[in-house]
Parts: sequence; structure tokens; C-alpha cells
Amino acid sequence: PATQRWISPSIALHTVSRSRTTVAATVCPSRVTRHVVPLRVRASVRPSGREARRRHEEAMKLYYSPDYIRSKHAFDTTRKAGWIADDLRAVPIANVAMIEPLPLTCVELEALHDATYIEAVRTGRPVELAESQGFDWDPGLWRMVCASNGGAVHAAFVALTERCNAGSLSSGLHHARRETGAGFCTFNGVALAAKAALGAGAARVLILDLDAHCGGGTDELVG
Repeated sequence: PATQRWISPSIALHTVSRSRTTVAATVCPSRVTRHVVPLRVRASVRPSGREARRRHEEAMKLYYSPDYIRSKHAFDTTRKAGWIADDLRAVPIANVAMIEPLPLTCVELEALHDATYIEAVRTGRPVELAESQGFDWDPGLWRMVCASNGGAVHAAFVALTERCNAGSLSSGLHHARRETGAGFCTFNGVALAAKAALGAGAARVLILDLDAHCGGGTDELVG
């Protein structure tokens, strides 16, 4: 219960392939390892039915990095991933493996976001655009949003291609629009993850957003 109060908003990506269904959902960590597969790899050998069941029964892959909380701006969106990680290190959950994702690159962000906006977030100039999500800009903001959006994308991709449960402690995603941030969301990792899943072979993607506020940025980017 002490951990669950920090989980909102919970965002699950439900990816449907031509023959099977895979779900990537947000849960909590117990240990940290380093993921070594680049996000730019968009092809994977699909496991057999028996292998898929074996992987399903193994540890859930949960993406998290200390960079998720790298921004100096102290706010729930920039801190709660760390709170959850700290809580679950103190009280581990069996069969949950926390993995450090590779951050998204500028090229990968440009799949849905405007290059001028991306550059503003990276450099802090112009400051009005760099801070359009509502945070004071600092160099750690760029590292934070690239890492947390990378975790969301990688979780969906791995859940689909490896037929396993996967999620990310990413936060501040669903209000971000193509050319600007909004509502404490800088880049839209939800829409980016859906696009990655489609590129990896999913026939359809269902985005289930349980936040109390409408994800207007997601609607703009995928609608």
C-alpha cells in the first residue's frame, strides 16, 4: 500500500500481433541490471509457444534508471519513479527484474516530435519552448526525458517481440504534443511506444490510460 499510492498514472500498452497478444504494464522493481539491446533494433525472432510460456513465468522486465529522476526540478513527476524503486528495494517483489534502458536518441524522438522542439529541450533554448511542459530547464532534464521515454518504448518492444511481461516506471508522457510539452510531460513515450510496437509487427495497439486527466497529447499524436 505504501508503494501503490505513487503508481498513478498507470499506463499499460496492450500490443496485439497477428496471432498472439502481449501486455506491457507498469509494476515495481527488485533489482537492477543493464539492458544491452539497442532500441534501434526493430527485429526479433519470435519464441515458440513453449518458449513463450517459459519466459512468461520468469522475471518480469521492468525498466528504470537513476536518470528517470535526473532533473533538478523537484516535483511528483520527476521523483516518484525513484520513490517506488527505493520502496521496492526495501521490500522486494519476487520475479521482478529492474533493467536500465538505453535512452532515446534525437532521431528516435523525431518519429513523433518536431526537431526544433527536441533541440530546445536538449539545449534549453529558447527557454519558453524548453520549459513548455512546466519544469525549470537544466541539463539533467534532457537526460531524464530521454531515459524515461526510452524505458517506455523498450518495454513495449520487448513485451511484443519476446512474449514476456514488461513495463517501465516512466512518468510525464501523455500530455506532450508534437511541437511542445504540456502538463508536466515533455515527450510522449506512450505514443512513441505504440509506434515502436507497430513497427515491430503488432497489428494493432490499445493504449489504456488510467490517469485522472485526458492524455490530450496522445490523442493528437495517434488520433
